[in-house]
Amino acid sequence: MTTVSPGIVPGVDRRPAAPRLQTTATVDGPLISWKAVLAYVLVAAVYFLPAFLPEKQIGGTDYFAGGYFFLEFATKRLAGGALPKWVPYVFGGLPMYANPGSTYYPLRLLYGELLPLDRVLVVLFITQFAIAGIGMHLLLRALGLRAWTAFVGGLAFEFSGVAMSYVFAGQDGRIIGATFTPLVFFLVYRGVQTRQIRWFVGLSVALGTVLLSFQLQSAYYLMLAAGLWGLFLIARDRHALGWGGAARCVGLGAASAAFAFSLAAIDILPFIGYIASSPRAATANRDYEFSTQFSMPPVETIGLAVPEQAGILFDYHGPNPFKLHTEYVGALAVLLLAISIGLCWRDAVWRFFGGLALFALSICYGAHTPIYKLYYALLPGTNKFRSPSIALFLVAFSVVVMAALALERLAAFAPADRNPETRKAPRVPAQNDRAKRWLSALTVVTAVAALLVMIVGFDRGGAALGWTRFLCFLFAVCQILRLWMGGRLSRSVTMAILALVTVVDLWWIDQKFFDVRPAPDIAFAPDSVVDFLSTQQPGRVWVFPFPTNDISAVSSSGGSVAVRSDYLMHFGFSQVGGEHGNQLQRWNELLGVGPNGSIDWHNLSERPVFLNAIGVRYIVSRVPMQLFDVERDQPVAGLHLVWEGSAFIYRNDAALPLATLVPSVQRVANASEAMTAMRTEHWDPRQVAIVEGAPSLPVRDHVAGVTEHSTGSVRVTAFDPDHISVQVNATEPAMLVLTENYADGWVARIDGRETPILRTNYTLRGLPVPAGDHQVSFDFEPRPFYTGAWISAVSWLAVLIAGASALVVLLRRSRSSARQTARPVPAHASRSR
Repeated sequence: MTTVSPGIVPGVDRRPAAPRLQTTATVDGPLISWKAVLAYVLVAAVYFLPAFLPEKQIGGTDYFAGGYFFLEFATKRLAGGALPKWVPYVFGGLPMYANPGSTYYPLRLLYGELLPLDRVLVVLFITQFAIAGIGMHLLLRALGLRAWTAFVGGLAFEFSGVAMSYVFAGQDGRIIGATFTPLVFFLVYRGVQTRQIRWFVGLSVALGTVLLSFQLQSAYYLMLAAGLWGLFLIARDRHALGWGGAARCVGLGAASAAFAFSLAAIDILPFIGYIASSPRAATANRDYEFSTQFSMPPVETIGLAVPEQAGILFDYHGPNPFKLHTEYVGALAVLLLAISIGLCWRDAVWRFFGGLALFALSICYGAHTPIYKLYYALLPGTNKFRSPSIALFLVAFSVVVMAALALERLAAFAPADRNPETRKAPRVPAQNDRAKRWLSALTVVTAVAALLVMIVGFDRGGAALGWTRFLCFLFAVCQILRLWMGGRLSRSVTMAILALVTVVDLWWIDQKFFDVRPAPDIAFAPDSVVDFLSTQQPGRVWVFPFPTNDISAVSSSGGSVAVRSDYLMHFGFSQVGGEHGNQLQRWNELLGVGPNGSIDWHNLSERPVFLNAIGVRYIVSRVPMQLFDVERDQPVAGLHLVWEGSAFIYRNDAALPLATLVPSVQRVANASEAMTAMRTEHWDPRQVAIVEGAPSLPVRDHVAGVTEHSTGSVRVTAFDPDHISVQVNATEPAMLVLTENYADGWVARIDGRETPILRTNYTLRGLPVPAGDHQVSFDFEPRPFYTGAWISAVSWLAVLIAGASALVVLLRRSRSSARQTARPVPAHASRSR
């Protein structure tokens, strides 16, 4: 048997090898075989197979409400040769980089080119979960575990409930961050072990791709944990590394993180500039309580074993508003975790992952533990998050690693797995006997407990059934391990049975979070509301959000109305609201923000002038409605019921079109004064444009009590997400007002000459135009986005060149080694020997 030091390939790498550092054990053979890789891919493909059936697609709450439509928008823009920059269809328009999702994630881009749109997400999930298994296998093998124990550990993490349950919401960003975790830890381990730059380059690529998923909170926790792992390895191996080696590892690790951000600069750089305009910059109502609103109650830690105790999905009865994930790690991982406390507590690697699990749990608990106040104060960016429980993937990852270490330790005692050198060691039989006794006792205890739960709790619902399920799987695992330790099962049979039981156990819970829906042409077929709106003149649509308990979250051909959905975006309609989560804060405030910081729509429902100012032409409601003008103390005039069917559609004849010439301006100093001016009783957005921060304008100032007259005409000649052209005929200087959001990056040109855009009517775009005929254009040209795109492109090009160069060098060395091996031995040399 040949032992190969990790990172050293005989006959290929002729450079002096770095001193071998401490590992858990010596690794036999390659770190992973093609059979294991194929198994991880196939088992994931089989799990997601129902989503490939004819006229079916993968479901998901967030995915169906918004993710699919943004994916569709981005894919169409890219296919048309344009980068997706501005989305005009929801919340008055917003930059794509406000929440780009996985738009620029490399695999997402690749699959978007190769696959039908409705297959992109499911193939991405198959890939990611295969990466999870492969990465865990590599990490465990690098730590010295046997190939078969690493294989079982890879399956345990691949199907771990934390990541798999994110499928229900279609949260690909969280899945990408969680599934890359073992691979990132593996690359850190090999980097510190060898101090070779190639491993740190690989680390940069892995972290950069995670950042491009744009689940920044998951990426933040992953990078924090990976940094702690690197520091632990350096401290553990400080004598072998020396000060120079330690400094080299720290420097390369820091450079890897920095380069990862350059790979993701297309998302990160423009987003940094956008934060000031987003809800995340608002200090009011976004305090410690806001940042901990989705904390994990400590009692739900039991969900690692019995998620039914707190309830799953719609049966959830915990204190959080809702919960779309599970903590479940499986009976095998829970049992081996308990065993590892007695077997592995002296192992430094086990202690690290135990500490990481506790640290991540303390983050998940959030407001339920005073420790989080320390994190809130000291860890940068923590005050911008609101879901501490997202760190749960680190808990599951650490638990699986500790469980695998325990399985490896048991393998050292099992007759079928003992090395010849240790088979006759005096301690091994004693440890084997002790393990068998404990497993026999656990088998009896779990069997009795399962029977008691079935007898006592057969009519008590989900929690009792959950305990019964878990105890049955625990009994099966105990039996398998007991028979294996007793020599009644061979290693290969034990591996096969443990792998099967682990996958079935986790699949049992995971499948509750896997939803298959009708294909897009069925699920997103135009309903009767869309059919009617398609016959009307253009205008923004407000889906009336009350009563919320009577309105479906997702539209379909059945005619339901989408309140928090981007369904209408699919047909090119511009909505007042939609599903996003990080739209422009000014737009939120114009609609009306409640005490908890969320939109409560009070400005639109109480002041019809706001509806007119932002161009709300149609209101769609599930119930008959009558808006009441609180300023005038009378029902709103000008609303006409124009269609009645699956919903009620009202037309607002006073709504401003996309572009309007306004004869006069009222200049104000700041946002507060602008909102006050808009709330005055007699403000008419057709007559007065409220302009913020302009010292003087070539448009006459508004005089109270004076009614202005029309100043000409406008005609929109081109409308594209990133470009609007308007033909203006002004009889005198006036303000051209667009009922689209103002944002940094928009550039206006009058007859080709660039002119500053002014923030008008609190959040809209305004532009002073002189008298006469003019061609006015608005183009979205955000410099931070272009800068980030160039940085990302150059960084990825550098990675590709470095990878190609390394491959060429490897092939040359391989050919050189092959020629040296095949070279015939001279006859005289043979005779001399």
